[in-house]
Amino acid sequence: MYYSGDFVTYRESREFLKRIGRILAIVQQDNKLVIKIQRVLLFKDLPGNLQSNNRKERSEEGEVWFLDREMDNAIINVEPQAIVKRVPIIILYDDDDNINDNSIKIREILYKYDGHWKLRDVKYSYQHPSEFAAFEEPATNLPVYKLYIDLYYDDFGTFRNVYHSLGGVYVQIGNMPFKERKQLKNHFVLGFVPFGGSFNEFIIPFIKEMKELENGKIMEIQGNESLVIATLGDITADLPQGNDLAGVKRHGATRGCRTCNVTKDFLTSDNLDLSLISRYQHLTKSQFEEVSAALTMTSCKEIATEYGLSLQPSILAHLRWERHLQSPQDVYHATAGKVLRLFKMTIEAFTQEGKLAFIAVWKAFEYPRTWHKLPNPISHIDSFMMSDCLQLAMMFPFILNRFLKHQHFKQFELTKLRTRTSISRNDLAVNLWVRCWVVVAKTMATAFKRSFTEDDYVKLHECLDNERRLLSQVSIYY
Repeated sequence: MYYSGDFVTYRESREFLKRIGRILAIVQQDNKLVIKIQRVLLFKDLPGNLQSNNRKERSEEGEVWFLDREMDNAIINVEPQAIVKRVPIIILYDDDDNINDNSIKIREILYKYDGHWKLRDVKYSYQHPSEFAAFEEPATNLPVYKLYIDLYYDDFGTFRNVYHSLGGVYVQIGNMPFKERKQLKNHFVLGFVPFGGSFNEFIIPFIKEMKELENGKIMEIQGNESLVIATLGDITADLPQGNDLAGVKRHGATRGCRTCNVTKDFLTSDNLDLSLISRYQHLTKSQFEEVSAALTMTSCKEIATEYGLSLQPSILAHLRWERHLQSPQDVYHATAGKVLRLFKMTIEAFTQEGKLAFIAVWKAFEYPRTWHKLPNPISHIDSFMMSDCLQLAMMFPFILNRFLKHQHFKQFELTKLRTRTSISRNDLAVNLWVRCWVVVAKTMATAFKRSFTEDDYVKLHECLDNERRLLSQVSIYY
């Protein structure tokens, strides 16, 4: 019997040659079991420029290499009968790991960056769930139900003019089809964290119940005893709350991203090797241990600041949960915030004549019949909801295209833009600004598609890359 996370030898289709791989998942497709395998490479499979004498010696001592999961053909599907046997392999996440010289081991990962093949230390990779959330199948004849819990947390103002935040905490069952999951009746309210209250204190009962459910709990379902197992699948939160729950400092800090370690001054750089600067669960755990082991509070704060971490891990760390992979960025909040900032910068760059021209076109613009009429965005932008910002992004490229000329911009704004981009003429600078809005709108439309194919993910990556490049040209604040 084989389990997800096992290393095995297998035969690929039409080949008798045995290969080594790791089982990433066992899934059912077209009513058949399919095993997803990540390729493991031998020394002879490495690119020629990476076949050093040192690696050859290490290969003779039993070392093999991962092929990064993001590479083409790194993951293949095989049938169960293609598996030959299990192979014991040790992954050396830590240089201090005690290993048997005769054991097979993995120390590096082959990947491609900037069009070139490179090798990186295996510690710069996400662990398989079997390594940080190991689970034993229950020995029972009862029906087993496994639930994916999505925890949602966000603050909102309870009054129109005075902001006293109230933290809403909800859960959803991720197993539900999207059509049912989005219905209001399937959003289950845990409660509200009052202004000045502690999320940690509020969430303790939920943590205790989830710990029980992680190990399985017998419940009566439709008159039959059943074993229910539930785990925290992911948390959904706005940027500040999401960082808090991941145990990472907020986005104003030098390292305020819960996904990577890049400093805020280089967030839009072109030459970031994300594989090397991403945050990984096992590394973050070691960093928290280093913070905890500091002898003085001053040392604790200095180490935490260096790593961009809170002084203590989040209370959610008590659960089987990967703090970086399972706390995704909230696309809705991030996109609306990005549109709002770009709009304010655009209006600020207009002359008074430009603002009047914009309002004239805005009033005459033809809305889709299902949309409500938006107020004047120049005078009422602070009252815009996130959905209003997204509608604004869809209309704005068309509005700009109808009236915008270089005389509608303040001259020093055009001069700054031309200096940053080495553009020689004002009309080309205006076209760049309009093109930036077009790319923002296209990226938003792609990001909010109902479903994604592999080609859609490639298109989204291209859109985000173009958007990052254009926004960093239009303003130094991106």
